[in-house]
Amino acid sequence: MPVNWEEPFGLVMIEAMACGTPVVAYRRGSVPEVIDEGVTGLIVHTVDQAVKAIVRISRLSRKRCRRIFEERFTASRMATDYVAIYERLIEDRAGEKTLSRGRPFWTTTSSAWETPYYRHSACGCGAAILAGRAEADRHGRGDGACQG
Repeated sequence: MPVNWEEPFGLVMIEAMACGTPVVAYRRGSVPEVIDEGVTGLIVHTVDQAVKAIVRISRLSRKRCRRIFEERFTASRMATDYVAIYERLIEDRAGEKTLSRGRPFWTTTSSAWETPYYRHSACGCGAAILAGRAEADRHGRGDGACQG
């Protein structure tokens, strides 16, 4: 799966997992957050590695790939997770929680994947970034040029 840009989510990978299909993907964008290396797919850096991974991919369990999709990416699971994020944001606005940029405040039951929620604080705008750490870092560069 050639990801040639910093894809923020990886819907195609998740759709493949929903079908029980492990994927081979380049380490770009959300790939490391979506793919559990050696479980739901293989992450590669070069074309030669991708070719070799095609041979190895058949060793991964399609049933396990589907089960992990059901644990992490079903509509009800994601809706529940988003509600939890919004509740935390409300608490934060009320001054009950303080989050810092680049520090995820919540993780899923899968230890291999952290929910991509980061709060940007370099410019003080308090914007919530529902993307990867790199996106939070790009949100503002600490120079007051907030893009949020």
